[in-house]
Amino acid sequence: MGDIPDSSDTPSFSELLRSLRIRLGLTQRELADRARLSPRTISDLERGSRSKAYESTVKMLSDAMALQPEEARRLAASVDRSRNQRARPHSPVPRQQLSVLGQRDFLSTLLDSVGEAVIATDLEGIIVFWNVAARDLYGYSADEAIGTSIYDLTVPDMAESQARDIMHSLTSGLAWSGSFNVKDRTGRTFAVQVTDVPVADSRGDLALIIGFSRAETAQST
Repeated sequence: MGDIPDSSDTPSFSELLRSLRIRLGLTQRELADRARLSPRTISDLERGSRSKAYESTVKMLSDAMALQPEEARRLAASVDRSRNQRARPHSPVPRQQLSVLGQRDFLSTLLDSVGEAVIATDLEGIIVFWNVAARDLYGYSADEAIGTSIYDLTVPDMAESQARDIMHSLTSGLAWSGSFNVKDRTGRTFAVQVTDVPVADSRGDLALIIGFSRAETAQST
C-alpha cells in the first residue's frame, strides 16, 4: 500500500501528509492544484512550520488525494496529536469568535488603543468588528461597516482579484502581510500596509480573519 508510517509510530501530521502525497506520486504543486491551496501551504504543512492545520484544510487535502475513510480519519487524528505536542502560540486577540466573547466593550476599548485600523471579518469577508482607527482611515462608522462585505467597503475594483486570492490563503490558515490598495468612503484609493492573520476558536477551528492596516506615506487620489 506504500511507505506510510505505521500507526504505532504515531507519525506527525506533516510526516503522514508527505507519505501520502509521495505514495500517490504527486508533487507538492500537483497536490496544491488538486486541493485548491497554494504550493507554499503544502510545503509549510509538510515541513511542520505552521502551528496547525485547520479542519477545512485537512478535508480539502483528503478529498484531493481521494483518501479512503480510514486514511482520512488517520490524517485528521494526526493533526490533533501534532497540536498536543506543541504549545499554542500567543494570539493578539482571544481565540474565539468576537460575536461570542461577552466582553465586547473591553475588547473594543483595547483595540481602539492600538493606533492602527483593526478589522475582523468572518470567512466570507463579512465585517464583524471595526475599530475607531478603521473609521478614521476609511470614513465609515462601525455601525455602517459591520455586516457589510469587506470587498464592497474597502476594496477597489482593480484590487478585488488580489483581495480574493489573499482571503483564499487566509482561510487556508496562512497569515499575509504587505502593501495593498484600498478605497475610502469618498472613493479615493490609496496604499496601506496590511497584516492579516487567521484566528481560531477555542476548538482550534478557523473562525475569523483579523486585519491590521495603516496608510503608507505616499497616497493616491
